[in-house]
Amino acid sequence: MSLLSLYRAGFRKSVRSFRPIVLLWIISLAGSLLVVAPLERNIGSILDGTLASELLYDGFDIDVFADIMHAIMPALAAFSITFLLVTAILFLANTFITAGLYRILAGNWKKPYRRRIFLRGADRGFGGFLFVALATGALIVITVLLIVIVPAVILTAAGATFQVIRYTGLATGFLVILALPVFLLTADYARAMLTADKYLSPFRAMTGAARSIMKRKFFRLWIAMMLIILFSALAGFAGMKLVVYSKASAGAGLFVLLIVSQLFVFLKSWIRVFRYGTVTAIFESVKD
Repeated sequence: MSLLSLYRAGFRKSVRSFRPIVLLWIISLAGSLLVVAPLERNIGSILDGTLASELLYDGFDIDVFADIMHAIMPALAAFSITFLLVTAILFLANTFITAGLYRILAGNWKKPYRRRIFLRGADRGFGGFLFVALATGALIVITVLLIVIVPAVILTAAGATFQVIRYTGLATGFLVILALPVFLLTADYARAMLTADKYLSPFRAMTGAARSIMKRKFFRLWIAMMLIILFSALAGFAGMKLVVYSKASAGAGLFVLLIVSQLFVFLKSWIRVFRYGTVTAIFESVKD
């Protein structure tokens, strides 16, 4: 299949997955409401009525900054606990939805959405999908440590200049970005294999996915995944810039800003499902 054919198949598969996309968006919204909003409100109430912001406008003052950090540390400590708990819950819910989503994406894209099929796929695939998500995250963390962190620590210990450390970090960080599509391709392909074969172990699915990707037209698949990653990053960047630079502070302007920002979040959820659909199409084209 050509690159355009893969994207077309991924788009068609994502069209019938509107309800799971909404569920993914709700999870993202819940994370913001349960974690970020309370933290912002607590810090705002702590600093309300103080001269901290006015003092910082005159320039960075380490004493003022230390006083601010001392005041908000309790809020940050509570945030850390809440963040870890909510993140774990949302991660498990997200894994459960993804397992059901792959069952919906598999096969003929014209078949109608069935809640029973979604729940069956979520229930059967949850354990394997959880292993794939954790293993992929661990591999990415290990790669960042070995390629970025360890060289930076060695250069720092050797007394290298800041410029050398900076340019080395940029170069190694670029290598991690180049490797990211490989990790995501392997994980998504393994999920498609687990969906197709309920007797397959998640470890064998990941190793088999890696071998299958390397044996196929690897560069074309890498480009397909990298373009999706870039599109998703662009949508996230545009949404962030909209919120940061918006001058809306109250009333209808703030309401419109909220709606538009959530549209970007929904777009990122759809791009993610589009990615899953594209990789599922790759797996099915090879299987056929």
